[in-house]
Amino acid sequence: MTDSPGYDAIVIGAGAAGLLASLRAASLGAEVLLLDDAAGDSSNLAASSGLFSAAGTRTQAAAGITDSAALWAADIARKTEGAFDPAMVRIVTTRAADAAHFLADTIGLTLHVATIPVPGHSAARLHATAGESGREMAALLMAAAQAMPGLTVLKGVEATGLLTEHGAVMGVQTGSTGYRARWTLLACGGFAGNDAMIARYMPEMVGAHNIGLGRNDGRALAWGEALGGALLFMEGYQGQGHVTVDGLGRLGPGLTSLGAIVVNARGERFADESMGPSEFGAFVLAQPGGWAVEVFDEAMHQSAMSMGPYRETVARGCVVKAVDAAALAAAFGLPETALSATLAAYHDAGPQDPFGRAPRRPVLPPYRAAKITGGMAHTQGGLRVDDGARVLRADGTVVAGLLAAGGAAAGVSGRGAAGYIPGNGLGQAFALGLAAGETIAAQG
Repeated sequence: MTDSPGYDAIVIGAGAAGLLASLRAASLGAEVLLLDDAAGDSSNLAASSGLFSAAGTRTQAAAGITDSAALWAADIARKTEGAFDPAMVRIVTTRAADAAHFLADTIGLTLHVATIPVPGHSAARLHATAGESGREMAALLMAAAQAMPGLTVLKGVEATGLLTEHGAVMGVQTGSTGYRARWTLLACGGFAGNDAMIARYMPEMVGAHNIGLGRNDGRALAWGEALGGALLFMEGYQGQGHVTVDGLGRLGPGLTSLGAIVVNARGERFADESMGPSEFGAFVLAQPGGWAVEVFDEAMHQSAMSMGPYRETVARGCVVKAVDAAALAAAFGLPETALSATLAAYHDAGPQDPFGRAPRRPVLPPYRAAKITGGMAHTQGGLRVDDGARVLRADGTVVAGLLAAGGAAAGVSGRGAAGYIPGNGLGQAFALGLAAGETIAAQG
């Protein structure tokens, strides 16, 4: 084994958490090595909408939005039905705003608050760059990382294990090379790509599309657990009920908030479409053939074009335009009579919607529509950490030299899919990434 020169920190994974942590630590004077096993563009950040939750930011205040960490924490408590780690929620809801300010003030990103409403948030708190695209956000952060003094980026380098001495982490092994550092940050995703772990912790999602990018094979959790790190809420995940059937993306978080409806192969609605996209995934997968058709109209289409994932879906040719119900039925092989009856019933239901959906304006022709299925975006369970992103054992003691953030750390979504609120995954990644960067620099 060949040892590299020492660093203050080695960061494994160039996703949201890894990039934010590396940038924060280097901006404070630390020497950081960022390793990514791909080209730096294969992460859950790149696959996402690029919308991240943060409460009490200057960006919100400038837009006239009143919000706070306490209000966000209350939303999490309500959505998870009380199944959450209070310490983790406090870290995330208080530090995500600091991360947003760091991105604006130090990295120079121009952020805005997305205007399309999403379920679960009682205030508009989804922050984004201009294109509301995860690929855009990932590219901007990678460009900043490559220009940051004190930060070395190595792409196409796979971390194969941790270097340890007497239970303390001393660095990272990559093939025949060992990279040594005072701190090692696990930021290489969760376990959505590990079929055995999915079957163990969330069997209802076996066989579902994994629409995340990168390995997400659970190696970070295995390494941390082997050193005594505690795992929390391993049943938690972000499902996705609006995955395009080509498996390459999603429609975005806001179409059903704008009024879109979803019908199955029989041309019938089957659930309240305005529920969170995470829990909606299981409803779609339960339909005949495991697919459905999301139906909306031209005005909704134009509004959704602000969202990066939706624009990508349109560019791939997944969104069909139909002048009337007959053309819509023909495009997807749906029974025309049943589909026409479903559209008419939705228009006339008002407050008496059979699925309890709040009144929405009718979906009017000409229609837009896409064939969708259920999938998994990323897992939400992971290693327990403290407010500095240090990995903790079950007794509360620290695993020396080891940090975790993003998919490698426990999230704030509780158990199952229903506790996930859009943007909270990236909110956790940025909040813990910021905390990890500050820990690295303080100990550097």
